[in-house]
Amino acid sequence: MGYLMKDLTPKGARRRAVRGEPQPPAHLWDGEDTACRMWSTGGISRHTSYRVSDTPEGRPICGVCEEKTRAGSAPAEPFDVLGWCRDLVHGVGGFRDYEEYEKAVFEDRDVSLVSFVVHALANPRCAGSETMLRAIRERRERNTLLELLQEQASEVREDDGGEEW
Repeated sequence: MGYLMKDLTPKGARRRAVRGEPQPPAHLWDGEDTACRMWSTGGISRHTSYRVSDTPEGRPICGVCEEKTRAGSAPAEPFDVLGWCRDLVHGVGGFRDYEEYEKAVFEDRDVSLVSFVVHALANPRCAGSETMLRAIRERRERNTLLELLQEQASEVREDDGGEEW
């Protein structure tokens, strides 16, 4: 977990200090989005003018980020998808153990590996499977929303006589 904050120019920081304006808040960052979801929903629109830091650098924390984290609706740490996949193949009881100790006979090893992953995701006792499924659902929702917005934008362009906007 880190902090996402507006990267002020030295001139902008001095201007704020002279006027007595507070520093813009630091948002809680999980590696993909802010806890308040402003990054993914467009509330923070100029992504290039923000940076990630390990500390809030004396800035106030975004109130919504703080509240959502306190309420438990924001993940404390981002889910390590690749680590989960590595454990599923190489960990105790993983696919490699299955191959070696179950004396499984495969027609197609790749198909068997995919089948093993699907069974692991369906198993409620498989550590991390619920978190992995939640991450997949969230990614699908984001992609569906992005596709919808892109379709709407192209329809608007077509209605405008094809002009770019």
